[in-house]
Amino acid sequence: MAVALLEGREIDDLDGGTDENSRYKSLSHGPAPEVVDVATADAGVKLAVERVTECVKEPEISGGTICVMAPTKKLRDAVGEQLISSGITVSAIEVDAADTASAEAVRVATMHRAKGA
Repeated sequence: MAVALLEGREIDDLDGGTDENSRYKSLSHGPAPEVVDVATADAGVKLAVERVTECVKEPEISGGTICVMAPTKKLRDAVGEQLISSGITVSAIEVDAADTASAEAVRVATMHRAKGA
């Protein structure tokens, strides 16, 4: 799903170059993500925090681990900061660190990181 969202777009490899989206394979599987269009970035952050808060209160909604994907690190971090200020444990998915967070932590990631690069 994450790779499909990037189809036909230039991809920053986060090292000063560009990347291609071929040869990627997802290491995790589950229900299809929900893709929502919003008018502004702030509205997207607010909606993500509302949805995650609902899922944390009622785990049967999410069905397991929760991950919020954002198109940029800035938006990923904004969602993470708002979740933390709401009392929710957050783990940011980074390129140079293994995901060792507990199952209860909400993952936040850029779409690039979520696709497995």
